[in-house]
Amino acid sequence: MLKEKATNYYFLARIAEKLGMRTEAASNYFKALTALNDFVLSKIGIISKDHNERFFLLKQHNYELYEITDK
Repeated sequence: MLKEKATNYYFLARIAEKLGMRTEAASNYFKALTALNDFVLSKIGIISKDHNERFFLLKQHNYELYEITDK
């Protein structure tokens, strides 16, 4: 479900970007990245409670994805 969610947000972002809707595109790209983060963490049995915990867990368990997300 998280993988599908990430994909859907990504496609919505691409459509919004093509329509010149930059705010909506940025929001959906961020949501896609967040869903991807949650998907990666769930693969190792971890569910974050909130945004801050997600960053902490990514930093511990997938530093490369943490660095991408932190930018």
